[in-house]
Amino acid sequence: MNKELLILFLSAKQPRRIKLIENLLSGKRTVSTLFWAMRYNILQYSGVLRRVHFNDYHKDLNSLLNNKYIKKVDDYRYLLTDKGQKQKDSMLESFYIIKNNSFRYDYDVSLFKERFLLATQVVSEYSYKNTNYYPTKTNMQSSYIVKKWFIKNKKDISVRFRDYLVKYLSQISDDKANILAQLLIGHDVLGMTARQMAKHINRSTLEEFFIESDLWINLIQYIENDNNDFLKPLLKNIVNEKINSHAIETYKLFARNNSLKSISNMLHVKISTVKEHLIECAIWMPKDNFPYKKILTKNMIELMNDTFENKNIDDWKFNDLPKTNGMDFFNFRIYQIMRSK
Repeated sequence: MNKELLILFLSAKQPRRIKLIENLLSGKRTVSTLFWAMRYNILQYSGVLRRVHFNDYHKDLNSLLNNKYIKKVDDYRYLLTDKGQKQKDSMLESFYIIKNNSFRYDYDVSLFKERFLLATQVVSEYSYKNTNYYPTKTNMQSSYIVKKWFIKNKKDISVRFRDYLVKYLSQISDDKANILAQLLIGHDVLGMTARQMAKHINRSTLEEFFIESDLWINLIQYIENDNNDFLKPLLKNIVNEKINSHAIETYKLFARNNSLKSISNMLHVKISTVKEHLIECAIWMPKDNFPYKKILTKNMIELMNDTFENKNIDDWKFNDLPKTNGMDFFNFRIYQIMRSK
């Protein structure tokens, strides 16, 4: 986290927990993190900085406090001041923030970048009949995937790879095509580092990261949707559902009218885990896709409507409900999610 991120993800009206924002950006997905990210309207940024090392943000936080860009609400939550909101508004006019993020899919951008750069290097060196070079760094699985792909497509691979890349680059803007081309590694070509690219395009390193992420995600989506399967093997384990696979399994069983207890027995998990899975699905799914009325009775909804009428959802407390209402925190949280949609 740095000053730019702190200002971008804080609000002048809604007190927010900085540690929770950091957890969200780094890909940690407890149901509490996901719920509050939904409330903060930043859920779509889940995991966008997954492979980025976070420095301790307290120095930048104190700097923003001392310069009156933010103010402390309590030990954990902060608000932007009027000065901070003006700075945020000014930043948003020109600051580049990632656009190709998805509510449904996770893209392992860093892993795909390593894999694609290795594929580019291997093809380039092969076209020059050079076998004496140091492969760009990636993990063993990606090395195996690229090697297997290369062997399978070795015949005419240089021409096919060139034509595929030229076709893709011709379909995006010249600026984006030039940035992507300058990142590539090949014979006697090292490719620009993130710092070099940031300087080259006159952006901050954070903006360069977001720009580059969008470029790689766009390429991933192009390969994924293309009728030509040539590069599809490079996408193995790159695109995943954002909803936990176990949560999806739980949801499918629940949608088939299985009780929470039955699901618990079938999956050999605690009922509390079943409830967490359903909360996660409710957070990610569009409102019309989740069966709220299978969890919330008419009486429950009426009672919570009356109890929390005209109150900010962020300020609702489960303990404000009558003790003999027959509800548990699961019902309360599901109702909060429903009302937030």
